[in-house]
Order: sequence, then C-alpha cells, then structure tokens
Amino acid sequence: MQDSGTQDAGRQRGFALLMVLWAAMMLAIIVASILSIGRSEALIAHSRTHTAALEATLDAVINKAILRMFDRDAAAQPPTDGTAFVDVFGGMQVRVRVQDEAGKIDLNLANGAVLMRLLEIGGLAANDARMMADRIQDWREPGDLHRLGGAEESAYGDAGTGYGPRRGPFPNVAELQLVLGMNKQVFARIAPSLTVASGMPWIDPTYAGHDVLLALPGANEASVATALAARSASTPPGVVIGHAFTITAAVTDHGLYMMKRAIIRLTGSRDVPVWVYSWDRVTEP
Repeated sequence: MQDSGTQDAGRQRGFALLMVLWAAMMLAIIVASILSIGRSEALIAHSRTHTAALEATLDAVINKAILRMFDRDAAAQPPTDGTAFVDVFGGMQVRVRVQDEAGKIDLNLANGAVLMRLLEIGGLAANDARMMADRIQDWREPGDLHRLGGAEESAYGDAGTGYGPRRGPFPNVAELQLVLGMNKQVFARIAPSLTVASGMPWIDPTYAGHDVLLALPGANEASVATALAARSASTPPGVVIGHAFTITAAVTDHGLYMMKRAIIRLTGSRDVPVWVYSWDRVTEP
C-alpha cells in the first residue's frame, strides 16, 4: 500500500503532465491561429492588389477612349451612341461604352411631356406619370408655386422626408430619387436615359437609346425599331467637340467584376480640352 507522500507525488506528476499537455494544446491553437491570420492577410493583400490592378486597368481604358475621341480619323474614334466594344489592356478584355449625352433627356431642361412619357416607359400609369413629371419640374424650378400634380414644401414635411424640393437644378441624376413618390424600380429603368450634362432641352436621336427614342413625340415601338436597325447598318456616329459623354468600362477577372464610369465634356479648348464631371467606380451593371 502506497503511503500518502507517494500518492501526493504521483498526483503532482499527473498534474504537471496535464499542464504540459494543456500548454502544448494552447501553443498549437496559437500557432494555428497565427498561420490562419497570416493566410487571411495574404489573401486580403492579394485581393487588394487585384482590385487595385483592375481599377488601374479601367482608368487606363477610359483614358484610351478619351484619346481616341480626339483622333482626326473618324474610323478610329469609338462609337458614341452607347454601342459596346471591347478593348484589351494588360491582357484583360474590357467592355466599353461611350454615350453622347445629347442622346439623353436632360433632367433640368426637358419639358413635362417628355418627362411624362419617359416615366410611363418606366412603368407608371398615365396619371401617376403626369403627377411625377410635375413634381420633377417643381423640384428644379425656383419659387414657391407648384403645378397641379406637384409637391410643395409642406407635402415633403407631411411625408416626413426631413427635406423639401431643391428649387434649383438637379446636380446629378441620382438626386431624382429624392423627389416625392419616386420609387426604386422606376428610377432604375429611367436613370440610364437621363443626364444633367447635355445642356440642351432637346434630344439628338442620332445618339439616343431605345427608351429615349420611344419618349420622343409621335414615337412607337415600330418606329424605334426601324431607327435602331438603320443605325446599326450605318457608320457609327462620330464625336462632336463641345458635347458631354459618359464613358463606361467594365471587366471581369478571376471572378471579380468591376465597373467605372466617367462623365466628361470635350471643350474644344487647347488649355483645358477635357472637363471631368465625375469619374467613379460604380456597382450597377
């Protein structure tokens, strides 16, 4: 029979062994965590490098498109009616579109009839489209008077928006979402047809897309289809110095999709040949 001293010594050795095993287990967990963190940081670093490379590629392609717009040879210029083309840079295929803003509806200058028709194309019933067109015009025009279907300051207050109509020009198309009653689905449909950069109350059908052509007086699906078919069979419209343009570039590489959009104007000035209104990474397709 073991005496109490021997039993105590055995218990101490067992406890010491347990502590060693526990320490070894904790060390293994710490090492695994460090390795995991290292791998995660490496993946994050790689992802950031990849993202930066894609951004630089898109910036380069947009700059290339701008340079091509200055080419004296019209055949070397990109199409400016939004027709997509592919540019290759750094081994990556980039999908590019150049859209002359003269082919869009200027949100600050278009009349109520054109706005109403576009809103109908966007999915609103005729009465709702008329009301929203009135509200858009009330938003952009100075003074407290409002149209029959419009909305004054008090209407925004009653809706709890925390703001009222700007009573001035839209600084960008995105602000249209703040107009009382504008919903996301309608905005998503009509936004590509709108601009604040054309500076013209009329639309040049040479550069206009389907929805803009359909919004023009007297247009219908058949006439729009005929116009678009005739355009596709002819030489792409050229670059007009003095006009504003939206340039969109998109790329997918190793599962990562990225798109950037620049809105510029070719001024015709030697000192400042290009004005940049915006140049951003965007998420919508």
